[in-house]
Amino acid sequence: MMNTSNVLKRDLAFERDPRRKQDIRLQPFWDEIYHKTWGENILVARRQDWPIELEILDTQFGIDVIIELPTGHKLLGQEKSLSEDCASFRTITVAYKNVHTGRKLSWFHLASQFYSCGYEKTESGLTIGFDPWVIASWPMLVHHTALGNINWGDREQNDAKYTAIFKYTNMDNLPEDCIIASNLK
Repeated sequence: MMNTSNVLKRDLAFERDPRRKQDIRLQPFWDEIYHKTWGENILVARRQDWPIELEILDTQFGIDVIIELPTGHKLLGQEKSLSEDCASFRTITVAYKNVHTGRKLSWFHLASQFYSCGYEKTESGLTIGFDPWVIASWPMLVHHTALGNINWGDREQNDAKYTAIFKYTNMDNLPEDCIIASNLK
């Protein structure tokens, strides 16, 4: 039986995390991009909108967002909203393993249809969107990775709060059939 007090503690810690706060603050900019990509009549739902029965989508399969198209089709995605100070890297990043435990992360169990990655863009201290950003087809990224067409590096982030190895690759080098939408030049 699940210990709900541990779940609540985890959720509270997760919701207080500065990265989570950044993700939430930047969600309206993703919504704008999604509406431009899939049309104005889509519905966008995120983890905080889901009934408890759908939590497994996040905890087991790395799903952050569900987009419902006017046809009734649903697209499952993961969002990565990164800080402006890292925008020069122009990479997409995927959590790989926990540094201390070796536990496999999103790289191994992500079951999304799209992967959104963008770097916050500000002007005069106000967020105006993302630059650069890309919505990539996760299945095509996996396909091209398996074929050796995408080179991924490893980066360890091991400080008091974040203890993961991330896979990263340059947005500008993604095969064309991996890109659903982007502002890449």
